[in-house]
Amino acid sequence: MNCTKCGKGTKVLTTRHPHSPGNGWEVSAVGPKIDWHTSIFVVRRRRCLSCGNTFFSAEISSEDLVEMMWKASAGKSPFDLIKPEWRSEVNKVIITGNLGQKPELRKSASGLPICNFSVATNERVKKGDEWVDHTEWHRVTVFGKQAESCERFLDKGSKVAVEGKLRTSTYEDKDGNTRKSTEIISDRVEFLTKPENGVSRPQASSQQTARIPDEEIPF
Repeated sequence: MNCTKCGKGTKVLTTRHPHSPGNGWEVSAVGPKIDWHTSIFVVRRRRCLSCGNTFFSAEISSEDLVEMMWKASAGKSPFDLIKPEWRSEVNKVIITGNLGQKPELRKSASGLPICNFSVATNERVKKGDEWVDHTEWHRVTVFGKQAESCERFLDKGSKVAVEGKLRTSTYEDKDGNTRKSTEIISDRVEFLTKPENGVSRPQASSQQTARIPDEEIPF
């Protein structure tokens, strides 16, 4: 958690909850603001590593937070309490998975490197009375130096973390039918597979590539 005064990183000094031995003055200081609703919470005393500011933070479950906001707002929706500037629509995707094949690198008409690959994410889902593995495939597109790094260092089975936005395009198949395709336009790819022979692999990120104009996106 960042400092409430300067926004820099902080260090946890103490951690207490209502059932801690001796309880702790931290709980006494913060508890009355929370325990009117729930006794399940954690209070941490933090110190900023930059400016030295000391403050408290409290952790409660998301369910309790929503209920507290509901009660405190006299029946208004918790969404009504969110700042207007935070309500804007957001197109943001983060996935972690393994590549299904080695990335393919090509160049646009203007010479911009473009790399495509597919990432598989796995999860356990309940089907009837049994839990089964479900695999979802995600097509990813990256540009510029990031694309070149992906083609050079990634391979089939490589584990990556991808951050970007969804983009949907339409096209006609060989039978003339209109189809839709959704992929992730990535602005950050982190290589999670352990490097071979101890050789360090660079992290492909938005810091390595300039912002891509919409006209360069190939769909």
